[in-house]
Parts: sequence; C-alpha cells; structure tokens
Amino acid sequence: MGVRNYKAKSIAEAVRKVKADLGSDAMILSTRQVPKGFKNPYGSDMFEVSALSAQEAPPAGERDQAFADALLSGAASSRPGSQAPAASEVCWQALQSELVGIRELLALLNIGGGLPDTILQHPQWLGLYARLVRAGVSGQRVRSAIQHFSEAGAPPDAAGAAQQIMTEILKPIVTCDPFAAAASGPQFAAFVGPTGVGKTTTIAKLAAELSLKAKKRVGLISVDSFRIGAVEQLKTYAAIMGLPCLPAFSHQDLRLAVEKMARLDIILIDTAGHSHLDEERMQQLQAVLGGHGPIASHLVLSTATNRLDLQEAATRFAVFSPCSYVFTKLDETRQRGVIIDQAETLRLPISFITTGQKVPEDIHPATRQTILRQLFGTPGGVS
Repeated sequence: MGVRNYKAKSIAEAVRKVKADLGSDAMILSTRQVPKGFKNPYGSDMFEVSALSAQEAPPAGERDQAFADALLSGAASSRPGSQAPAASEVCWQALQSELVGIRELLALLNIGGGLPDTILQHPQWLGLYARLVRAGVSGQRVRSAIQHFSEAGAPPDAAGAAQQIMTEILKPIVTCDPFAAAASGPQFAAFVGPTGVGKTTTIAKLAAELSLKAKKRVGLISVDSFRIGAVEQLKTYAAIMGLPCLPAFSHQDLRLAVEKMARLDIILIDTAGHSHLDEERMQQLQAVLGGHGPIASHLVLSTATNRLDLQEAATRFAVFSPCSYVFTKLDETRQRGVIIDQAETLRLPISFITTGQKVPEDIHPATRQTILRQLFGTPGGVS
C-alpha cells in the first residue's frame, strides 16, 4: 500500500480521513500546510497528512531509540573537535520521519480545545510535540519551548531545530555527583522520601558502586523502625558486600552510630518511608535526623508516581532541605518526562537515576545525556 496522502481544511479532519481509511492503528508519517493557489483567491489553506498502515510502520521502540540516538549524536557534534558535521541534519531527518499514532494525535488535537496556532501554522511541529507529551513532558512546557523557538524567527524545518527545542526543554535539569569531590572528613548522606520509592535498594546499589568501583570505605545506617524487616534487609546487603551496618532508632542512637563510623569515607543512611501527608511521622524522622550537621539529605522519588503526587511529596519533604533528587523506577513507566517538570518545581540537581532492581547495575549518575536517552529510549536502556 505504501505512504498515502490525505488533504483537508484542518489537521483534525485529515486525521479522521486517515482513521476511516487505514484504521485507528495507522501511523502519521508527516504533516504540512498547503497554501491556497493564486488561481483561487477565494480558497483556503489546506493541510496534508501522510500516513502508513500499522502493518508497514516500524515498531515504536525502534523509532524512539533512533530518535534518541540522533539527538545525542547532534549534541556530541556541538562539542569542540567533533567529527560529526552532519549530525544536525541527521537529527532533523529523524524528526521529520517521526511517526505519530493516530489515536494520540486525535487526543492531542482535542486537549484544551486544540493545539496552539504556532503548531497549527507549522504542522511539522506535531511529531515532536506528540513525542514529548507521550514521554511525560507537560504540554505547557512543550508549547512554551516551541513558541520560544518560533519567536526567534527560525523556521521549523531548520537544521538542528529538534536540538534547540530539546535544549530549551532541558533547561531546568541540573545534575551533580555528591560523592565525586574529595572530602576532608566522612560524608554522611541520608535518603528520604515516600513509601515504596526504593530507598533501601538504591542505597545498596550506591554502596556497591562506591565500595567496589570507587574503592571508598562505606558504612550503612538504618533508622527505619517502622517497616518490618527493614534493618535485616539492609544488613543482608551489607553482609554480601562486607560493609558495616548499624541500626539507629533514635536521635541518640544515630549520634552513637555516626561516631562509630567517623573513620569511614561515606556513610549512607536509610530512613523510614512514609506518606508525605503523615505529619507525625515526618516530625519523628526530623527529630531523629535533626541536629546532625554533617548529614546531607537526598530526596528519593519514583517516576512511576503521577505528576501531582510527585510535586506534593517533593514540597512536603523539602523540610529536610535535600541537596539533590534521586529518581527511581524509570523502568516502570514511559512517562519519564515528569523528571523535567519536577526539577523546576523544587529546584534541586539530580544526582542519580535507577532503572531496575539489579544491584549495582541499575543505578546511573545523572547526566543530561542519560536523561535524554531515558525520555525516548527503551525502558532501562541507559548507555
């Protein structure tokens, strides 16, 4: 059958024609605005949509991975000494060959009464808009980035357009490695966050990375007195790695544990997970951790959490003055773009991301490249 073209007075009408002809699982290959002809001054602009049947379209995972690779190669080409001068063209070709599911495109056209004029006037933006919204980036952020790019006067088919849009969208992202710099004394890091986000497993992964690869002297402390078996779980990880592990169920216990581990390089502290709405438990944890000046807190959040709960949890846990985010469970959702909005809600750098249960393989230092690949790549695929 091959590529088929459909013309109509609006994109929505053209998409409905595709749906009627090729079915709900058809894929949109490209869209463009067709100006009215000079021989027909009373006519109107038309929109043309090119589509493929679902049987002829490549799998979504392959498209996502190719798009991520193109964006990353474009980013690499901007570095001094790069030998990839055509990367921006490759990037834009990947964008132009974007396939948008007809169901999601119809949904996008119906959100908030339709798409903004900037996108409707340049339908080439539809593929990128759909891909980013599908990846969990808020529609408002995507529209703002496209508007910013359009106001600069550059056409949507300019070389490197996708690169510039992604640069704008990723502006809130700042990354850090809290254990990279040499410290004069031991580093104490407490990991706080809601129930079920994977704090204990994350600490085990970090402990393995820091002790086995970075050759640091690492100790573990558990202040989780609420979850049955929490201390035993951490002790099991510690025993496998040959690391010391101490329980601390009160402010005094923690002070003594800190003193016993003062000769180590890094001490990782596991805390009790609880609802951010449970003010009593929040105060109890503050009482245990409070007053220990050297302890830095890191906020652990699951990307599988919906956007509003994620924002509220971050706001409530801000009382611990966290110095970085750790985002977990990226393998459990395709809506990973919530990371970008969250990084702006509570302005903290991102230190680590986790992509599975394997210890220590599934933890990665956060960089813009790994986050970009996670937005569009396959679940758990970090390079």
